Amino acid sequence: MNKIRSLTAGALACAALFLTATQTFAEASDASFKATLEKAGKVAQDGIASGDMSAFADFYAEDAWVFPPNEPASKGKAAIKAAWQAMADSGNVKGLSWWATRTEVIGHAGVEYGDWVVKDASGKVLDQGTFLAVWKHTADGWKMIADTWNSSTPLPAAM
Repeated sequence: MNKIRSLTAGALACAALFLTATQTFAEASDASFKATLEKAGKVAQDGIASGDMSAFADFYAEDAWVFPPNEPASKGKAAIKAAWQAMADSGNVKGLSWWATRTEVIGHAGVEYGDWVVKDASGKVLDQGTFLAVWKHTADGWKMIADTWNSSTPLPAAM
């Protein structure tokens, strides 16, 4: 009987340690995820302002996909970098910001939902909408693997 109690107590102690370690990992992952999201937003804002989106592209995984509205998907980090750089090079966009309204970390994956706005040099809103980004935790930190957004601006009436 004492042997069974000892085994049961040992199993419960192991389970408690596992749950504590899992919760600690989840809390640390959530904190690092949120810090990465804040940094990515700042880097994107700085990139649009300076006209160089290279540093922002580094937040994407090599095999990431980006699904912009009304355009074909960009597949792979090089294509994504080129697409973001083309927007910066257009000269129309001088302000880009987004804010997460919800984030969630599930194991080694993170999801970010929120709102975004694009402005011209005078501060006039050019477009705005919502977005969804999926991230994964890698040896190099958090990397976006899928990114999509939609405009809340109605399409022009058909002629």
